[in-house]
Amino acid sequence: MRLNQDGWRKRAVEEFKKNGGKPVAFPVEAKQPEGFYFTQKGNENWFYAVGGANSNVTGVVTAVPDADGNPKVSLDYQANVWDR
Repeated sequence: MRLNQDGWRKRAVEEFKKNGGKPVAFPVEAKQPEGFYFTQKGNENWFYAVGGANSNVTGVVTAVPDADGNPKVSLDYQANVWDR
């Protein structure tokens, strides 16, 4: 997510300005390219319960006008992990 946040913020502000200061929203997703495995040492419970997993984060970036009409950018997101 952090690797994408500057680009998402820039896009939200640009679309907000192009839209005449009206609210904008667009979906985003950050994927982990490969799954991961829990190690046995120190993570025995996770290792035996899950072993390997995949993950991603999905969300919606919004830009709405603040009291002065400037864009206020926010991100509502959900982290997802599923067993492989």
